[in-house]
Amino acid sequence: TYYTPVIGGFQLGASYTPTAAIGANFFDVTPGPMSLKDGEWKDVIGYGAQWNGEFGGTSVAAFFSGAQSDEAIAKGKAATVGLSDDMPPVPEVKAATGDTVTEGLGYFEVGGVVRHAGFQFGGSYWDAGKMGAVKGTDQDYTGWALDAAYAFGPYGVELQYAHAERDRAGAGVKYRTSEFNGWALQLGYSVAPGLKWYGEVVGGAWTVNGKEDTSTVGLTGLYLSF
Repeated sequence: TYYTPVIGGFQLGASYTPTAAIGANFFDVTPGPMSLKDGEWKDVIGYGAQWNGEFGGTSVAAFFSGAQSDEAIAKGKAATVGLSDDMPPVPEVKAATGDTVTEGLGYFEVGGVVRHAGFQFGGSYWDAGKMGAVKGTDQDYTGWALDAAYAFGPYGVELQYAHAERDRAGAGVKYRTSEFNGWALQLGYSVAPGLKWYGEVVGGAWTVNGKEDTSTVGLTGLYLSF
């Protein structure tokens, strides 16, 4: 991994990861301690850029990041997935060894944050394309998120909302659509230096081929730092 020096608020970065397992033997069909981890990508190239600026008490930050990789192989598995009552199987696509081949990494994300007088507003958008889809099938996988926060004295409040959707298709026919919408409301109070109370309510809704499930969770606790 390499990061350039910060010049005029700009910074670039890049990384290269040859494989997920040290000493991997790429000719080894059976997963083992020295073989490539089952279903993981190799030759991952990551890249990114960020910029930070200050304008009369208002700070602005923006970023871009992404990654590419080779295909992944799920060792010794048939190339059919999701044999459930609500998702037809993917057309069988096998490697020469009979393993399942999936698309490699291929995503990017852009976003930014604006801060002023205790207020913070941010957002991001990402596109994962065919990442993780069985080779020979199609997929659109995108999402976005928004964030608003305000800090006043020892108190802090933050609201987040996120959306993601994925459409998969095989043999030219769309067979699975899924969507996620989630939100989180967070409250915080600094009881004393190094001691902070927090409370959080998180909700989410998942819709797969028209079938929806929802969930709401409440959390509370203390942060201690020293």
